[in-house]
Amino acid sequence: MHDRFASGPISDLPQKYFATTNEKGVAVIEHEFSTGASHRRPVSHAHLNFNWVRVEAKGYGGAIVPVRDESQPTAALRKQGEVLVKVGLIAKE
Repeated sequence: MHDRFASGPISDLPQKYFATTNEKGVAVIEHEFSTGASHRRPVSHAHLNFNWVRVEAKGYGGAIVPVRDESQPTAALRKQGEVLVKVGLIAKE
């Protein structure tokens, strides 16, 4: 999975793939998730488990975390309006 991540700083990625946090530590990135349904699961699901968030900050260790561990129903996500991904970093000593 690590081969899918750029090895340089996040700021080297195209703007649509990164954001800087605001004063509350919140960053917003708009992203379209792939979706699908099948005869075994006819309700459309967004494949959140195939997407990861990478976080880095000066003076802190970095983190790479999945958006979710499994797919979610598309209708529920549309109603929710957003997917929150909480990431905590630990200060370097």
